Amino acid sequence: MEIPDQGDAVFRAVTFGDGFPDFVVEQFMQDECILHVEDDPNDVLLVRRAFEKAGIKTRIEVAEDGQKAINYLCDFEKHAPPRILLLDIKLPGKDGFEVLEWLRHQPALRKLIVVFLTSSAIPGDITTAYDLGANSYCTKPVSPEELLDLAVNLKNWWFGPNLHAPLQQDLASVGWYRA
Repeated sequence: MEIPDQGDAVFRAVTFGDGFPDFVVEQFMQDECILHVEDDPNDVLLVRRAFEKAGIKTRIEVAEDGQKAINYLCDFEKHAPPRILLLDIKLPGKDGFEVLEWLRHQPALRKLIVVFLTSSAIPGDITTAYDLGANSYCTKPVSPEELLDLAVNLKNWWFGPNLHAPLQQDLASVGWYRA
């Protein structure tokens, strides 16, 4: 059976119950990314440095506002969905809550891991984030050392023993086959 040519993507044939194989992308760590939705370039730089020091080798893509994050997540033609979405609340245009609410209504993306990384420690914001389906809620640390500790903890949990819900079947259902 011929496998679609998509450059460096690796495919495997799986059957989703109809007896006919579908081609599903096998993602590898080096092809994955983290989408960091953050409007403050200083915070973006600090997070990048902390993640590098923590040994997180996954590429970090940045969206400066909520609408750009949604556009990125919708653009299956250019890239795979991120492994993790790091999301701020206070953003220009659509805020982080609106992005998360939109995301959880997208059949192909609703299982994506969303970690809020925000300056807000307001109990109502924390409750809203979890009510909308956030996987984790972290306040932005005030020191580089605390940010490094946070990065190490994120690495140990989300890139360690914690198993992710597979997105492949959901992505295949909307015709997405590209890594």
